[in-house]
Amino acid sequence: MNTVRITVIAVLTFLTLGMGSAPAGPPEGFRFIQEWGVYAREDDLFWHAGVQWKLKDGTWVKLEAGNWIRDPHPPAVIVAIPKDQAQCPPGLAKKGCVPPGQQKKNGPPGHQKKGY
Repeated sequence: MNTVRITVIAVLTFLTLGMGSAPAGPPEGFRFIQEWGVYAREDDLFWHAGVQWKLKDGTWVKLEAGNWIRDPHPPAVIVAIPKDQAQCPPGLAKKGCVPPGQQKKNGPPGHQKKGY
């Protein structure tokens, strides 16, 4: 009787611990964008809750089984990313791209202050 009880407790503990594990962090190369609450990469990919997202032709698509598919109901945090800024996430500036918050400081692309 005692061994059955111990076995049941061990199995339940194992299942509970396995089910309660947190999802893995973002893939390598992603940085957290505080302003938007998601991770982003310089090639315009976003990561949230274990799924990679990108903006394609004005629509959010997600990577599923190696294919980019349209999701009719992306998470609110993804929908909240300003579409006009998705190619230039804050902190991940690219050539010709001035991230939000830096526009006043540096001016529009190509109009940065000269150091002379």
